[in-house]
This record gives sequence, C-alpha cells and structure tokens, in this order.
Amino acid sequence: METITVYWSPVVNSQDSQNMLYRDPTPVLQDLLDIRNKEKDGSLFACPATSAIFNNLFVVKSNLEDTFTFPNNFLGSLPDKDSRIPLHQIDSRVGLHMNRATSLNGYKNLEYNMGWVFFAEEPLLARFTAPYLPTHSPTQGAILASGEFDIGQWIRPWHLDYFIPNQAGGMEFNVDDPLFYVELKTDKRIIFKRFNRTPKIDAIMVESVQAPSRYGFRKTLSQRYEMARKSKIRELILSEIRNNLVD
Repeated sequence: METITVYWSPVVNSQDSQNMLYRDPTPVLQDLLDIRNKEKDGSLFACPATSAIFNNLFVVKSNLEDTFTFPNNFLGSLPDKDSRIPLHQIDSRVGLHMNRATSLNGYKNLEYNMGWVFFAEEPLLARFTAPYLPTHSPTQGAILASGEFDIGQWIRPWHLDYFIPNQAGGMEFNVDDPLFYVELKTDKRIIFKRFNRTPKIDAIMVESVQAPSRYGFRKTLSQRYEMARKSKIRELILSEIRNNLVD
C-alpha cells in the first residue's frame, strides 16, 4: 500500500517547554476494536458504509489531568472584545485565554493553551473536528471549532478553540480523554513523524495566518494554495522539517 508521511509538532503559546503534554495521533478504530463485541457476527465493523468512516481517522488524546472551575457568572462577566486576554485567575495547569469576541450568543470563545501543526509531504486534505465516536467535551455544551484545509499546501497551527456556554462551571481534561479528531482524506496509509519547530517554520506559519491582512481578504483557499505553490512554500517547509525530525 502506498504511504503518505504526515509531520507534526506541538505549537506552544509559552516560553516554557510543554512537550510532555503531547503524544502521537492514534487510529480511532483501535479504541473501538478494544471494546468490540466479538460474539456478534454482523456489526458496524462489517458495514462498508460505516467502516469507510474509520479509514485514516485519528484521535489526539490528553496526556494530563487538568480540572478547573469557573467562579459564579465568570464567563458571562468577561469583556467580549477582540484581544488576547489570559485568564490567570483560572487554576489551569495548561492555561486558558480569550482571543476574540464570540461569534455565538450565550458563549465565550476560549482557547485552551495547546496547539499542533501538521504538514504532509504531498497535497492532503485534513478535517479537524471534536471527538464523535463517542462524543466527548471538556464541559457540557462546549463547541470545538472545526476546520478543513490542505496540510500539504498550507501550514498553519491548529488550536483547541472552544465556544463555552456562559453558565459552564468549569472544564475537565483527563489522561486519555480524546481532544480532537483529524480525518486525513486519502486511501494511502499514513505515517506520522514528529519534528521540532524552527524560527523559519514559525515565520511561514505566521505569514500563512496573516495572509488575509497581508495579501488580501476574500481569497479562496485554492487561491492561497496556488500562491504558496508558486513561491515553493512546500519545498521550504519540508526541507526545514526533514532537518529537524525527532525520530
């Protein structure tokens, strides 16, 4: 079977090392096989329509216990504006902050201080979602922002960006809790390799995130991919990644 290598690295909004928070993505199917009813012949594992969902669907899990509470009416009282507000009064081991005004009434847009960057050796569409086999959330009613883009043509960080109901009493992250799913849309077998980010890679990520304000709003992703292709962004990134592999 053909393979695609997908490189990944933590993205940390801190001067301190937080590498112990991060672990390799693993297949969602493996977790379901662990609880499979072996006495049942006809099952969801035998259904072609269902099994197709499992193809190259991966989960990233928590490596830390981090449970914290919000004071009464804390979220509802937060100023709703487009600026980064670290929530130092919340006793989280990882950290929590508000980046921007909320897009949803009755919620605050909070970012848990963990991030990832994925980049593939060839064009590869990746979809990032909340866990759904089964569903899981760090607090009741929370919505994890989802997204889809080509991780072989565009490099940008993926963060745990939540919309939290104003009445939420806190958040809970346990070891082995699923944090998010990444679906890689290919029939090829995926090989994950971890790398260490460098200033050159970070600079290109910043350029990608700021592309709308730098190079023009209202451009489609396809237009941005084409701009990156012509400027050999993929080659620049892969050269830097391959020189900084963890294993």
